[in-house]
Amino acid sequence: MRAPMRAITLWEPWASLLAIGAKRTETRSWATRYRGPIAIHAGIDPRGLRACAGDGAIEDALAGAGLALERLPLGCIVAVAELVDCRPTEELVAAGLDDPFGDYGPGRYGWQLDRVRPLRDPIRAIGMQGLWVLPVVLVQQIAARVGADLGGASASNIV
Repeated sequence: MRAPMRAITLWEPWASLLAIGAKRTETRSWATRYRGPIAIHAGIDPRGLRACAGDGAIEDALAGAGLALERLPLGCIVAVAELVDCRPTEELVAAGLDDPFGDYGPGRYGWQLDRVRPLRDPIRAIGMQGLWVLPVVLVQQIAARVGADLGGASASNIV
């Protein structure tokens, strides 16, 4: 049986940058051994939006997807993806796998995502710190929006 589906809460605009594919790696100060389906949750705290106001690269990336900083969802699951690897950021930089929307400083880790699928209608949810287990009801709502292909995670095998 596969592990329960996990989620990670990020401040906006970084959650939406992941959802639209402008950001392919989430950088963290800690590593994880978890691999599998992961929900991208946009936290409710607006400080990230205020910090990024006027950042042309972020605003341009969002605009390319028809989004704007002032209209990004807060307190919602905005995408699902597969967490396929977690590597020290130094390795990612050396391989040219860094992107402009992460903190690739020394001693950090890059969570590499694949098969990112944005949710057309974000799902309201309360986020948590760290890597957290999604409640069954949220897994069911996500499955209804993206189909049953959640990399093996489903409401039937969440315990």
